[in-house]
Amino acid sequence: MAKILVKGVNWIGDSLFMTPALSALKKGFPNSHISLLVNPWVKEIFDDNPDFDEIIIYDEKGEEKTLKGKIRFIHSLRDRNFDMGIIMQPRSYKAAFFVYLSRIRERIGYGHSLRNLLLTRIVKSPKAPLHAIDMFLNIVLSLGVEPTSKEPYLAFNPEADAWADRFLQEQGVDRGELLIGINPGAFKQSKRWPEPRYAELSDMMIREFGAKVIVFRGPGEDKIVGKVLSLMKEKAIVAKTSIKELAALTRKCKLFVGNDTGPIHVAAASGTPVIALFGPADPQRSRPWGRDHIVIKKNLPCSPCSRIVCKELNCMKAITVEDVFQAVRDQLRRINESQKQDSRLTEVEKEVEQGNSTTV
Repeated sequence: MAKILVKGVNWIGDSLFMTPALSALKKGFPNSHISLLVNPWVKEIFDDNPDFDEIIIYDEKGEEKTLKGKIRFIHSLRDRNFDMGIIMQPRSYKAAFFVYLSRIRERIGYGHSLRNLLLTRIVKSPKAPLHAIDMFLNIVLSLGVEPTSKEPYLAFNPEADAWADRFLQEQGVDRGELLIGINPGAFKQSKRWPEPRYAELSDMMIREFGAKVIVFRGPGEDKIVGKVLSLMKEKAIVAKTSIKELAALTRKCKLFVGNDTGPIHVAAASGTPVIALFGPADPQRSRPWGRDHIVIKKNLPCSPCSRIVCKELNCMKAITVEDVFQAVRDQLRRINESQKQDSRLTEVEKEVEQGNSTTV
């Protein structure tokens, strides 16, 4: 039995984008043992995923923080005698060097400059921008594997779903009420739409649509969320969640509005239509996957860029509250029309069934 190590990526959105490649890999190597190596903060993305056999946690902020811890971890991988190492991170020298030091015989990944020396099979980088899903799939396609689907996979969790129902009940939300989620945070300051605009948008959605707005709060985002709440004139619900709870709660929302960061991709993978606010990043590479989503981006001369912090923040400030509110209006109209069509189809199906029963 071949033993394959997949060196995963570091971010929530990218981890979701990697799941179609894992599915294709499992289909192409059904009798292999696939181990997925990831950081602890993305582990929940992969829980209950059937396309690999085990998760190996590399905690570079914990046990593996010190040089001694790193060396011990690398030796533990050497002892596993992996036959193949697949490096999903497209440009990271660190990831490629890590797999190289683990003495894995076959090492596959995107090549460029000195990283080529660390690989035994080099995947050519595409000339035109590709979505991250296709970037990850290209790596396993180089092994002669065919994709099964391009849809990101996020397992439904019954416990988290029950928690979401209890949470909404505790917040006084009745079934059938319009729920809209917002996510004002982001790890990179350059990706954050200004808090006053989230506050104004939330007030407008509450007044115009009678919506209940849920403000999602991630780790280290207390100040950001606190500022939004302090500027709002209406009352919002605040939710601090795990990834599984985030997925369950966004699944209850009619719509989700957020910056270009992990929660929008969790919402999209949970089946909730998303309005994504993009600034420095290229949406061709990392937009929410699917047709039911709207991306708002202003094409400025300085964008795209790779800044983590930006004093001017022109690309995000160029997105107005009116831009986003109109997108919300358009999405709600589309969703309502789609639900009406589904309702009509259900009625037709019932009539056909009744007709068949009468004929019999």
